[in-house]
Parts: sequence; structure tokens; C-alpha cells
Amino acid sequence: MSLLKSIPFAAVIISLLAVSLLSGCTGSGSSGGIVPTPVLHASVTTQPQISLTQGCYYTATGYVYNSGNGPAQNAILYLTLIDDQTGSIRDSKSLNLGYIPAGGSQNFANVVLDANCGKSFSVKYTLTP
Repeated sequence: MSLLKSIPFAAVIISLLAVSLLSGCTGSGSSGGIVPTPVLHASVTTQPQISLTQGCYYTATGYVYNSGNGPAQNAILYLTLIDDQTGSIRDSKSLNLGYIPAGGSQNFANVVLDANCGKSFSVKYTLTP
């Protein structure tokens, strides 16, 4: 009777040892997590201006928003003033917005882009995270 009791007990012990030894061997060795990445969007409003000291120019205001799941470490917004008639670049500025956390935003205001009086211009922008 003691032999019957020891066989199931030994089988349980061997099964537990096998499961514990094999459980560590089934992993791939990588965490499998998603790498957090920023996804930047901008809202830019421009306004033509004129003054006696600066002549004709445009001002740009707005914000950059990070809709990604990771921070933007060195976000840069590039603004370019384009002549609507010729398609040529009249002026450009780059704004270092710095760190923008996931879900965060960074405002900017009164960026001056030099224009010519009597011409029509558009402002284009690009972003780098």
C-alpha cells in the first residue's frame, strides 16, 4: 500500500520539475513591447502685416501637438513663406520646440517671415520629432 502512495507522489514531483524546467525555455528572449514614438501635428495661422520699419511681412502663430505614444525629444517646426505666383521661397524659419511629451503640445507666436508688398504668399510647414 505504501508503494502505491509513493508512485503517484513521485509522478507529481517529476511532473512539477518538468513543467518548471520547461517553462523558462519557451520564451523568445525579447520583451515584445512597442517602441514609443511621437506623432506630431501642427496648427499654423498666418497673418499678413505691414509696418513702416519692417515693410511687409507675415506672422505665424499656432501650436504643435504630439498625438503619439512617446515623447518628441527635439521637435523642430520649419516654416516657409512661398510666393504664390512663382512658387519660390521668400523666407523660412526653424523653431526648436524642444521636448513635447506624448499627448502634450507646444505653442509658438509671432514668428516673422519677410515678404514683399503687393504679392500673395502661402506658409508651408514641416515637422521633425
